[in-house]
Amino acid sequence: MKIVLLRHGESKNDKLTKLGKKQVKLVLNQLKSYDFKKILCSPQTRCIETAKIVSKHLKQSFQIEDNLKERWQLEHSPVTKEEELWWNNYLNYNFSTTLKESCKDYLDRNFKVFNFLKQNFCENDSVLIVAHSATSYALLNYVVGVKNPIYWTKIGNANFMVFEI
Repeated sequence: MKIVLLRHGESKNDKLTKLGKKQVKLVLNQLKSYDFKKILCSPQTRCIETAKIVSKHLKQSFQIEDNLKERWQLEHSPVTKEEELWWNNYLNYNFSTTLKESCKDYLDRNFKVFNFLKQNFCENDSVLIVAHSATSYALLNYVVGVKNPIYWTKIGNANFMVFEI
């Protein structure tokens, strides 16, 4: 199965900017070569706006998937020792915290989506996920050790990666 991950375009206050919409449109031609069996989307507004552009272009509906929501991040530089510790261990799978969501929790939440896709779609199927750059980190962790190529095309903020699992 191919999972195509499309990151939203440039955004401000969770909405695509004019440039962000243009970035998404620049990626559209590369998406035409896929016959997507399903399109999943993060519930964040910038991802929904991106999915609407893609959906209109591909003439295919999308489904919002809550497990693809963005991971909580600090809105400022670390102030407290707990925030600093969290920031320094942001990608440490074994680090637990009382601050929002740990890396393990984030990855486990995303892995539920990837496991669902793997169990419900065939080897030759393609699925599109419209989400965040951290989702690519989660997906990469999901396929670690798999010897399949990862393709990356980046056009500004909007970019997509293809994972074969």
